Amino acid sequence: MPRRTRRPPVPPYTPPECGTTSVAAVGASLAGLSAARSLRKQGYDGPLVRRRADSAMLPLVARAGVPYVAMHWRGHADGMQANAGYDDVAAGVADELRLRVEAALHAGIAPDRLVLDPGLGFAKTPEHKRQLLGRLREVTAPGYPVLVGAARKSFLGELPADPATGLARPPQQRDAATSAVTVLAATQGAWCVRVHDVASTADAVRVTARRGLEA
Repeated sequence: MPRRTRRPPVPPYTPPECGTTSVAAVGASLAGLSAARSLRKQGYDGPLVRRRADSAMLPLVARAGVPYVAMHWRGHADGMQANAGYDDVAAGVADELRLRVEAALHAGIAPDRLVLDPGLGFAKTPEHKRQLLGRLREVTAPGYPVLVGAARKSFLGELPADPATGLARPPQQRDAATSAVTVLAATQGAWCVRVHDVASTADAVRVTARRGLEA
């Protein structure tokens, strides 16, 4: 018989006030587990996927009262890059997230339970990701907390590629680039970021804030 493991206890989740910047990779993971448990108690036994992949998700989240991250995406991983066409990527992402917010509110999810995610790794080319990070204020403008998950993504390995070979840096060598884009996101009002090297990223954000460069 397969062995069953018990998950460790998960503390209650209380989101920070909107507008503050958190480096919270571990905290976000714990919050996700807490939300997952709440959904299970409501009777949901399916995978915790994005709302557009499961029409029952939004009403269930509303009943459970858990935080909900509305992420921009245009399809599953096996075909999403075919949908990476934008006249203006920042405006397009902001508009499509607005529709996700309207759907969430219509389903009964409280506004203070909503978090937005521009979906950097989903249906976007490397150039789209760079443009979106440079214009993140268009996503944060509505005032909802914004989560940015840029950690070690492939485009961060391509920018500092080896000049001799042209090879992109492997994921384990992308933390410095991750810190750079995290600071960029923080100065534009991001509420939370997903990172691997939490300590150095937090230092980068704090130093930037002390110099008066934060949003």
